[in-house]
Amino acid sequence: MRTLYTIGHSTRAADRFTDLLLAHRIGTLNRPALGGLRRPRADSVNLGLRSAGFRGYADHMQTEEFHQGLERLDALTVRGWRVVHILGDGAVEHAPSPLMRTVEDRPVYP
Repeated sequence: MRTLYTIGHSTRAADRFTDLLLAHRIGTLNRPALGGLRRPRADSVNLGLRSAGFRGYADHMQTEEFHQGLERLDALTVRGWRVVHILGDGAVEHAPSPLMRTVEDRPVYP
């Protein structure tokens, strides 16, 4: 199984961010199509997500831009990837939201 590590830049100092990457033996790969703050769409199908930020990102996950980003990266958990989030000095394995459903190989949160 292939593994993808995620790490947010948050408010960490650049040297702390670099230390975390090195501690987990990770090189960098930036995919703007897959990240960033997104606003929810007026016609959002992801009404099960209360947070506007999460709903906006879930809406973005339905776009062609995001889908193309996934194609470049491969498909993540929906397609069998192990995803690990680096949080501070530790790491946790990603657990999809119980609201998530897969429709045409894309995650949806109805």
